[in-house]
Amino acid sequence: AVPIRTDDNHTIGYLVIGPVILNKRLESEQYREIAKSLSMDPQILVDAINGVRTMSFVGIKSILDLLDEVARYTIHLKSQKAEISKIQFKTKVLSKEINKEAQDLLSSIYMDELLMAFLDMALKMTKTECGSVMVLNKNKGELTIKVSRGIEKNVVEKTRVKLGEGISGIAAQDNATIVIHGTETTNNRIRPLLKRPDIKHSFITPLASQDKIFGVLNLHTKSDDTSLPDDSLEAVNMLSTLTSVAINSLQQTIPMANPQ
Repeated sequence: AVPIRTDDNHTIGYLVIGPVILNKRLESEQYREIAKSLSMDPQILVDAINGVRTMSFVGIKSILDLLDEVARYTIHLKSQKAEISKIQFKTKVLSKEINKEAQDLLSSIYMDELLMAFLDMALKMTKTECGSVMVLNKNKGELTIKVSRGIEKNVVEKTRVKLGEGISGIAAQDNATIVIHGTETTNNRIRPLLKRPDIKHSFITPLASQDKIFGVLNLHTKSDDTSLPDDSLEAVNMLSTLTSVAINSLQQTIPMANPQ
């Protein structure tokens, strides 16, 4: 249960998530034996268990943390928007242009913090040490790095990727998740782009808001000890869905022409 708090730390509600299995799922036959000991239909128990999502503690904690951030930011933004409207009503000196600038500033701050929280949690869940969230400039048709971890500043500043070019550009254009292990791949479009043997595993997935691609999440590791298991990638996809919901909420709270 995630408390929803206002800026003055007053709890106004809770987000309740579950049920979730926080340990290893047993074999179906073991659940059947348990059902028999309880004199209940074994298949009913097995079907019920299979309907409950299995998550690692780190995975569910990351999702709850992001939900906490989303709720906090949304309430904070609504509060700030109300303050702007109050000032505008009292003074009657804020023009539409100034009001829009204030809204754009709030949305930019919110976006940076939300995407950084999302990136940090994705890195934590996959046990990778490097990553970025790139955002799409629709007018230019190119991706630039909005937030990052473990990437040199000069690389962040100069990176520009056209849609359909580079691995991130292909993922965005095709709306497809790409998982790469070393320099081996069956994707003929990707193979010529794998020029960094020091990167052992990579995960690239598009990010969408209101069914429109607005960016790409890139994660990679140089460690042989990290294998990007399927369950952690599934959890990251769940996080990206939550981030999309938060961005939709942001657009409704403070209108924006473009998520960037």
